[in-house]
Amino acid sequence: HGRDSQGRWVYRTSREGKVIDGPISIFSDCFAVYGLTEFFRATGDRAALELAVATYAEIRRRIAEPGFDAVAPQVLPKGWRIHAIPMIMLEISQELGDVAPELELQPFIDDCVHQIMDLHLRPEYHVLLENLTVDGQEIQTPEGRVVNPGHGIESMWFVMHQARRRNDQHLINRAVEAIRWMLEIGWDQEYGGLFLAVDRDGGPAAFPNWDKKAWWPHTESMYALLLAYELTGEEWCLDWYWRVHRWAVGHLVSSYGDWYQRLDRQGRPIKEVIALPVKDPFHLPRMLILGIQCLKRIASDESLIEIHFNKEC
Repeated sequence: HGRDSQGRWVYRTSREGKVIDGPISIFSDCFAVYGLTEFFRATGDRAALELAVATYAEIRRRIAEPGFDAVAPQVLPKGWRIHAIPMIMLEISQELGDVAPELELQPFIDDCVHQIMDLHLRPEYHVLLENLTVDGQEIQTPEGRVVNPGHGIESMWFVMHQARRRNDQHLINRAVEAIRWMLEIGWDQEYGGLFLAVDRDGGPAAFPNWDKKAWWPHTESMYALLLAYELTGEEWCLDWYWRVHRWAVGHLVSSYGDWYQRLDRQGRPIKEVIALPVKDPFHLPRMLILGIQCLKRIASDESLIEIHFNKEC
């Protein structure tokens, strides 16, 4: 039920498996590769790896096509490039490359890092711009000024994972610095929490529901900050970690132990759809798994066990 006759993963089905929305989002395919890669890593199931590799090849073919725009729920107008493509391609490529080195994905991975860190990341503004022209220039419209703090932060820990594989401390430091930029521009100084989007110079963005608070930017920030602390020992990473942690636990965790998917600016649960029409079980468990692994590594490194960290715990 999950794929069409051409091997493309569909966006949404009914409970019975009837396709509601077909292959309108390359991210469905990317997430399939991500999951199948991890399934192979856990089980050694060769069929899962073969499907991951076949899906990955189809992704690479599709995103290279002129006029490619299957990026729901985002949009990709003609003449634009969007950060989301090199971002997700970096992550699935480095994970798939670990278990299938014969694919020789490093040159493509290097290009993804280049697109993220040298084109979308803009040190002159202390932001990461989501949308650029195809040749990497700024788009001179309100949409060209959109900053998605959660996306930027998530992307930076993808980059840190790659930098750790390369033992590239300079790249780690650049990514950690960018995380701080995203937090500083994205944090709501009045009500707390991370805005869904902001303008390049702060304030309202040309982005639907820009001032709402979603769970995923906060989970991504919590893991990114723990990883940043592990890799740099910078105390501000822990200060920001606890700031995000307290707000998230205080507003996003329900009385049943689950997390609310979306809140209004004041931190109250809302039912209106602000991104996806489903509550995906992804960002939260990934943050918990990776965060626990990171904390175990920190706990084994005496140089990282600070009084501040022990006191907060």
